[in-house]
Amino acid sequence: SGINAEYRKQWYQRRVRGHAHKLQLRTTGSAVMDRFAFGRCIAWPESITNNCSAVNEWIFPRSKGAEDNGGAGVFGFTRTLWEVLCYGDEETYYMPLQPKIHNDEYSDPQAAYCCCVNMKTGKLFTGDRNQDCQSTQHCMQTCRDAWDSTIGQ
Repeated sequence: SGINAEYRKQWYQRRVRGHAHKLQLRTTGSAVMDRFAFGRCIAWPESITNNCSAVNEWIFPRSKGAEDNGGAGVFGFTRTLWEVLCYGDEETYYMPLQPKIHNDEYSDPQAAYCCCVNMKTGKLFTGDRNQDCQSTQHCMQTCRDAWDSTIGQ
């Protein structure tokens, strides 16, 4: 295992050499930063929240998808499996059941969430994670109440 650990260390050093990233911000008194996320968060600009396909178009170039396919590769912030499920001819609405919501510190081990969402905004249907979401290990959500029958009419 010592050999494997050394090999992994050397591989990592070769892989990231020349790919260092630095983030430096300077602002003036008029600058406003209202959405900035690091770590476990997948946060997109509030201006596209009401358009499901625009959310996916924002996520993919920042994902770990293949670089030659438009993704960010190994430096992406999320895997492509976390795409949002969309509904409607133009896919601007959200499916009421989102079966793959990214896990967090409250998730069951090795599990994500399935959640009922508002079909127009993609936000939790009632706003209560304990009511709207379950672990993917035992998801029994139907999201019937979240179905908006006025969409598509």
